[in-house]
Amino acid sequence: MPDFHVSANIRINSPLEEVRKVITDFNSWPIWSPWLRMEPGAQLEYEGLPDQLGHGYRWQGEKVGSGEMVWTDLSPTQLDAKLTFLKPFKSKADVGFTLTDAGGATDVEWVMDSGLPFFMFFMVKTMKGMITMDYTRGLTLLKDFIEQGEIVCDIDPVGVVDSPAYSYLGITEEVPMSEIGEAMGRSFSQLKERFAKEDVSSDGLPFSVYQTMDVANSRCRYTAAMPVNIEDAENTGALEVGEILMGTAFKVVYTGPYRHIGNAWALAMSDMRHQKLKASKRCKPYERYVNDPTTTPENNLVTEIFIPLR
Repeated sequence: MPDFHVSANIRINSPLEEVRKVITDFNSWPIWSPWLRMEPGAQLEYEGLPDQLGHGYRWQGEKVGSGEMVWTDLSPTQLDAKLTFLKPFKSKADVGFTLTDAGGATDVEWVMDSGLPFFMFFMVKTMKGMITMDYTRGLTLLKDFIEQGEIVCDIDPVGVVDSPAYSYLGITEEVPMSEIGEAMGRSFSQLKERFAKEDVSSDGLPFSVYQTMDVANSRCRYTAAMPVNIEDAENTGALEVGEILMGTAFKVVYTGPYRHIGNAWALAMSDMRHQKLKASKRCKPYERYVNDPTTTPENNLVTEIFIPLR
């Protein structure tokens, strides 16, 4: 069986005891778990008392499958659990959290040790990348919940819609996924400067086209773009020219800080699998920004996700 190890970490600005209290209580997991938030209607059953050996929960849902997780070893700074997946396929994993005091804050490391059936050996690197992304999303949600007392992350899966055609000018970058928010901010600043220099006007909302998504290596290649009329697209040589074709797309509307946008993409992909929808191979997915992050409070930011369909 091909084994793999996954690790993700974050610093939470709260005392270690408070962080530990939240993590060891599975009753709180639906609030910040990246999987349970994806299917709020999943059936959950709890056993035992929080922060006690044997405390655990079982889940069953149409999108998240089924399984259970139980604490097997709890110390002040090390929390270990057994994780058993029943559906969509059977597997087991050892899961742990290491908590380290950071002068009033807490460094949290979330790890998993597991394996895949031998015939799926080619999936190990991709599986590691996917779980690392899930863990990173979960820790970011956990951080907001503990530090702010709430998580602003509203996701509306609109469904299949007609998507318009766009001609656009843009700037393409490739960055680690962990840096995509900051990188996009820089890209759009450069784009606005070039639009001003070229005396070009946009005729719509800015958006980013995801050219490639390398999950195994956690890297992303995107184009920060502004829609323009076809004449400007053809006559401006200082920027990249592209187009989005008219068609149908699966649409999700996300409201909240951009750092949680990955949860909206995860829900979109999960809903598409559940509805047996296929993403287009020739048209790239994109996200469109309804309001300006430089003037809009982050909790009110609205991002529209479009995944073109076959």
